[in-house]
Amino acid sequence: MRTLFYSPFDPQSRTIRLILTDAGLAHRLVDINLARMDDDVADSLAAANPAMTLPVLLDETPSGQETAISPAWAAIEYLAETHPDSSLLPQTAGGKAEVRRILSWFFDMFVSEVSSRLGPGRSVAGDERRLGFEALKWHADYIEWLLERRACLAGERLTAADFAAAAYLSILDYSGDALWRHFPETAKWYARLKSRDSMQTILEDTFPGIRPSPDYRNTDF
Repeated sequence: MRTLFYSPFDPQSRTIRLILTDAGLAHRLVDINLARMDDDVADSLAAANPAMTLPVLLDETPSGQETAISPAWAAIEYLAETHPDSSLLPQTAGGKAEVRRILSWFFDMFVSEVSSRLGPGRSVAGDERRLGFEALKWHADYIEWLLERRACLAGERLTAADFAAAAYLSILDYSGDALWRHFPETAKWYARLKSRDSMQTILEDTFPGIRPSPDYRNTDF
């Protein structure tokens, strides 16, 4: 069986868990707190990924050997290639490029400008939090612009781009930092994602010491 080394409120970990769950791919979860690992856990993570980052997907190859795939980029590409019937990446070169562009948007720029400042457990100064909300409004405007023109973020079908975006935004939603009220198309798109069984499973996670926002699990928000 596959194993996913992950942290529940790490957005890239949540992305891969969401993809696995939505595809019905059986997997075992190993919850790792990078700041508080015992020696055995640290050794297991280092053996799988010397960079000591999350997530790491362990899978069994057709030859019976175990392979470790990280970072999240590589795991998405691996799952798309080993399960070509999925819609993680479109069939066309242009479609693939668009999904990868939006993944990069979230994995790089959104993390730097928004996720590093907002979300549960973020202890940042008031100015940093203000900058986070300013950046979030700019990102949300762009997401809204895309969804006014497409059914999903990268086209007309759900792809890895949608799962990644939902993972990032759901973490902001936990702490009540999401801006659904001002972005109706994004809210409708997220409601569709939120109603999937795979997403409801993810939304059962809780952050230690912090209660979720009232509508965190509610599909009618």
